[in-house]
Amino acid sequence: MGDDRRVDYFIDREFIELEREIELISLGIVAADGREFYAVSTEFDASRANEFVKTVVIPLLAPPGDPVWMSRAQMKDELVKFIGADVPPGSR
Repeated sequence: MGDDRRVDYFIDREFIELEREIELISLGIVAADGREFYAVSTEFDASRANEFVKTVVIPLLAPPGDPVWMSRAQMKDELVKFIGADVPPGSR
């Protein structure tokens, strides 16, 4: 492929863990070069969260209406833009 460039990413996510599924709340990524990505899903149901998530995690999220709140589909599109040239052609 010729492009041996490698970028390290540090990832943090918050989620609601249910019996048979995991519901994404937020995703934060920092690239080793300093770029940052942060998004909060508009699709999670806070009423399904455990007490820890309700009392510790959710109050620390960006306020509703902040541009970081987006659908999971929009999160995917924004993440692809964030990663951009870090992904070799043909591997997406």
